[in-house]
Amino acid sequence: MIKSSLKDRKLVYEVDPKVALITGSTSGCGQKLALYLSKIGLKLVITGRDEDRIKSVAQQCRQLSNTTVLEVKADLLDDNQVRQLLDTTIDQMGRLDILIHCAQISLPLSITDTDVMQKFDTVFRLNVRSAVLLTSMALPYIQAISGGIITLTSDSGFRPYDQEFAFCITESAVNYFTKCLALETKGKGVSVLTLNSDLVNRKDFDLNPWLSTTLVSRL
Repeated sequence: MIKSSLKDRKLVYEVDPKVALITGSTSGCGQKLALYLSKIGLKLVITGRDEDRIKSVAQQCRQLSNTTVLEVKADLLDDNQVRQLLDTTIDQMGRLDILIHCAQISLPLSITDTDVMQKFDTVFRLNVRSAVLLTSMALPYIQAISGGIITLTSDSGFRPYDQEFAFCITESAVNYFTKCLALETKGKGVSVLTLNSDLVNRKDFDLNPWLSTTLVSRL
C-alpha cells in the first residue's frame, strides 16, 4: 500500500512536477530528503557552500530519476546570498512549491568562552535568521500555488545539552517559528510542517509510512 501511494504520487509529479528548494542539501538530513524527493519526481534545488558536494548530490538525484536539478552555491550567513538563492530558483525554475530548511550548525559553546557572542551569532544567524529571511521572501511564491514549508528540528529544542546552549536555543526558536508560521498561514493553502531529525536519520527513513501517508500526501 505504501509503494502504491508513492507510485501514484510520482505519477502526479511527473505530470505536474513541483519544485523543492532544500537548504543544507549537500549532507545529512538535507541530502537524504533530496534523494528521497528525487525518487518521486520532484524538481530540486540543491544548495550549500561546497561546489563539489553540491555537484555530487545533484548527480545522485539525477541518477535516481529523470528529474531537473538546479545547483546553487550559497552561504546562508550572507543575507545577499540568501536573496540570490531565491532569485536564482525563481529565474531558473519558474516557481517554488516547497521550501525545506535543513541548514544547521552546532558549535560547542560555554557561556564563559571569550568568543561566546561571536559563536552564538553564527549559530543563530544560520539556524534561525536565514530560515526566517528565506521564508519571508519565498512565501508569496509558495502561497500562490498552495505549496509547503518544512523545518528541521530535534529534541535539542525541548531538552538542554551541555556545551550546546546556542544550538538548543535555535532549535527551540525554529520550533516556535514553525508554529507561528502555521498559525499565520492557516486557511491560506500553505502546508507548514516540521520534521524531527531523528526520523530522517533512521536507516529505514524512506520506508516510514508517515512519509507517504502524511508528508508526501500534503505536498
